[in-house]
Amino acid sequence: MKKCRLCHPREILFSTETSHVIEGDPHHHGHLLVVWKEHVEEVTELSPGDFLRFSADLHSAALIARAVFRPDRLNYALFGNWVPHIHWHIYPRYRTDIDWSQPPLIPWKVRGKLTAPPSELPEPSPISGEERALIRNLARAFK
Repeated sequence: MKKCRLCHPREILFSTETSHVIEGDPHHHGHLLVVWKEHVEEVTELSPGDFLRFSADLHSAALIARAVFRPDRLNYALFGNWVPHIHWHIYPRYRTDIDWSQPPLIPWKVRGKLTAPPSELPEPSPISGEERALIRNLARAFK
């Protein structure tokens, strides 16, 4: 059985009772993932109460992303077939993004071929240490 990379994330920015918030792909500065702590593959496997808690975790992470990164917009995505472990993506979006009027340009493969050539992707911009500290401080307010 393949090990799920979201069951044991490497660096957790902050946690709630039910979710971990981790950094996503650095090609979109401030990209966060809100990951349900238990290995659950489908939203339909959550009880209605757990889904409300998961949604509340998304809301808290979005408020923090807005405060820390000050984007023009936030985009959200909930996929299920790339990594079969439920998680929300939060993408801070800026009018200066090369893909501003479109969904976030992300590297993914179709039949083993990268569909977004690396030359078209935004330069990686990981979350800074100062931003990590601010995220953690703001998260304490939600506990």
